[in-house]
Amino acid sequence: MKNIKRILIAVSNESESEKVADTALQLVEQLDTEVALVSVVERTIIMMNNDIMGMGGIGINENASVEMEIENSVKSSFELSHKKLIDTVFSNHKVTSFIVEGIPEDEILEIAKKWDADLIVVGTHGRTGLEHFLIGSVSEKVIRHSIKTVLVVPTR
Repeated sequence: MKNIKRILIAVSNESESEKVADTALQLVEQLDTEVALVSVVERTIIMMNNDIMGMGGIGINENASVEMEIENSVKSSFELSHKKLIDTVFSNHKVTSFIVEGIPEDEILEIAKKWDADLIVVGTHGRTGLEHFLIGSVSEKVIRHSIKTVLVVPTR
């Protein structure tokens, strides 16, 4: 554990993020490491929100504009979530913040590589059965494909 100098914490825009951050904070303080938060804006979520809002049938230019508004809204929400975590959980630490667009597991691994993280901390909802099969698990995919050490925090 002495070789861990940088911890990347993957957080979503959900209440479970604080539990993941609190767990990671213990390691950050014990190991005196650098810390970064990463959140991923999923393109499929933006497109689903667009369809749910009944925008599926509007013109291409209008559709792009609506998608951009949704994307900006989601990014703003993540920025607020990061700010809240930094203010409440990591108030005594310098925190790097990444908010990127893409496929969560791919982007988490890419940021971990680019930022040169030694440890990735992710949360898991503990879904089972059909829900797990249909939705999949970001944490499971990160574990499976990561060359970095991964700590999984159950959030149930």
